[in-house]
Amino acid sequence: MAAAQKLASIKMGLKNLKISFKDSSLKEFHIHNQIDLNIRSQHQIWLEIEIRDKPSSDLQVVNQLLLNQCYSQSVSKFKQLYPNLDTPIIFDLGAYIGISCLYFKTIFPLAEIFCLEPDAENYELLRKNIQTNRLTQVSYTEAAVWDKNTRVVKDQIFRDGKEWSISFLERELGSIRAFDMPTLMQSKQIDTIDFLKMDIEGAEQMLLGDLETANSFLPKVRFIAFELHREFLSEGDIQPIFDHLGFDLVLGKDVSYAWNKNYLSQATSKTHSPSF
Repeated sequence: MAAAQKLASIKMGLKNLKISFKDSSLKEFHIHNQIDLNIRSQHQIWLEIEIRDKPSSDLQVVNQLLLNQCYSQSVSKFKQLYPNLDTPIIFDLGAYIGISCLYFKTIFPLAEIFCLEPDAENYELLRKNIQTNRLTQVSYTEAAVWDKNTRVVKDQIFRDGKEWSISFLERELGSIRAFDMPTLMQSKQIDTIDFLKMDIEGAEQMLLGDLETANSFLPKVRFIAFELHREFLSEGDIQPIFDHLGFDLVLGKDVSYAWNKNYLSQATSKTHSPSF
């Protein structure tokens, strides 16, 4: 990739995070020199993030996840509830180009993370960013999450139509695989998801807005952080479902989160790592 290079140092508690962006359109993006991410470590972390060398939403996602720290409140709550759970199993649904995976790995270096991303171009950058940063215990699958096992096609008319807001439509002859949550968990031989991150551009209406579907996987989730796209699903739709399944729910403007009260007495979950 022919690109300019810019370095940004971000203060992360006791640790410095160095990010190298490779892109030719950095003039679009204004990065702050120092941001406190409230992460404690004695090691210095270097991240090299490859993004598209054309106008895209990539830098907006970096800004949202690493600088504005949209998941920081949910992560802080998770760590408050499970202070001794240092090796969580994390499902990253809608992993985009891997920024959220990198973020979670800086906080939980020993986490086992399963990434799911249905868009081929996003997925290729996700794969590169995970491999470039030599992340361990991370696997990735090019597929969508749905309320059943099916096929889908890309629908790029959602919101601004950029790479971070691609939605999908079910089509029998669609080129993209889609799986329901029980299938994904079974494929990884996972009994319990410790932290479920969900940013799936409206598909949450099927997973969280229907009690039968939600009941097929949420009882096996300790903690969920998700973006609620209110064009498809409202707070009033999901509150009764989370209540029914024994979750405490905190609604946010960008990221909402909830924790399963039935798991608070437990400290560990089973883990395996086969390929999907």
